[in-house]
Amino acid sequence: MRSTPWLSLLVIAFLGACRSSPPPAAQSDAGLTSAPGRLSAAATSPSLPQGSVVRPTFDTAEGRISAGTAFFVSIPGQAGPLGLTAHHLFGTAGGFEREMSATELGQLVRAVYLSEIDPGDEEPLRAGPMVELPSAGHAREAGDWSTDVAAFRAPASLSARALRLAPRNAAPGEDVWLVAEVLGGKSAGQRLHRARVVHSRPTLLAYQFEDTTLELRATSGAPVVNAGGEVVGLHVSGGPEGDILWGNAHPVESVRAHLTRGLSAAK
Repeated sequence: MRSTPWLSLLVIAFLGACRSSPPPAAQSDAGLTSAPGRLSAAATSPSLPQGSVVRPTFDTAEGRISAGTAFFVSIPGQAGPLGLTAHHLFGTAGGFEREMSATELGQLVRAVYLSEIDPGDEEPLRAGPMVELPSAGHAREAGDWSTDVAAFRAPASLSARALRLAPRNAAPGEDVWLVAEVLGGKSAGQRLHRARVVHSRPTLLAYQFEDTTLELRATSGAPVVNAGGEVVGLHVSGGPEGDILWGNAHPVESVRAHLTRGLSAAK
């Protein structure tokens, strides 16, 4: 039996669990049921800096937790790049026993170790400390992802890997790409996964993937970029609804606002 939209909204699964855990029964924001139309045949995949997306391991007072995805961004006025990921990883979705608040992360996380998604013989990179984002946190209600972001400082030596934040949110009909390692699907060996924006709101960027077979587990915290390679969202959830594979992201304008407030408070 098809679930009602409000019920499906309540059972959205966070897809940032540790890679060793079983796949959650993911559901998308099922209230967003507009037809996707066709992806632009002329769209060209963006060119991105090598190593801009990584797998984080958080060394915390409660042990080491490997969960989700992270990426680097350049922020004007900062000596080095910031690493961004999803705040909900600091809770049961990421392997913790409780949900952590944004103000706890500075004390909780001692260091962040970053592994390449296409590893060679490199040792994990060390980053940190966390940047306190007082206005960030776990989702306040289903379908509102506008608080789901966490940030940490990264070494200046990684500046060449940093992405840029787009000046504005993506528009409906725009082609975007999730930049992530996926754990299954026809295009599992690729790192750029094309989608089309269907809904763009201050609290939510929703898109439908071209490859509906993708296994999105552990992609929470990955960047969603536009054709110019600029970040338009931070991927936080997704899943199938019929023959559609949805993705949901924290929109870039909201992400930037959290970073601006947090960095200003830290001065």
